[in-house]
Amino acid sequence: MKLILFLLAFLFVAQTTMGQGFDKDKMFYAGKAEKYKRLKNTGMLLSIAGGVLAVVGVSKINDSVSNSTYYNGTYYNNSNSNSGGETGALLFLGGVAGLGAGIPLWIVGAHAQHKYERKLEGIGVRLNINQQNKGLTLSYRF
Repeated sequence: MKLILFLLAFLFVAQTTMGQGFDKDKMFYAGKAEKYKRLKNTGMLLSIAGGVLAVVGVSKINDSVSNSTYYNGTYYNNSNSNSGGETGALLFLGGVAGLGAGIPLWIVGAHAQHKYERKLEGIGVRLNINQQNKGLTLSYRF
């Protein structure tokens, strides 16, 4: 009887001391998962905003028609400003840059987030009592 109580007390002490390491690992993996979740969300936001800016830029370029008129063999400018085309080009370039930066951030963030969430779920300690095997089994998943 004393031996069984001693073994149970030893297992309890071993589990609590090992449990402190588990908490550190869980906190580490949870922090990494949160970091990569923010990276994924930033990439998603950049990709969506970049796509919208690129579409708006193309439409602005398309709407900026030439202000010159062809009459009797010569071109006449009706206005000196072509700001719609320049603005559209800047919006398009900014949109393509947002897409170019956002898509890799989104992919890398999602992959790493899932990796650390799986590692976080995999950490644990179990105490198995089997009818087939005589005795106790302490298992640690990592």
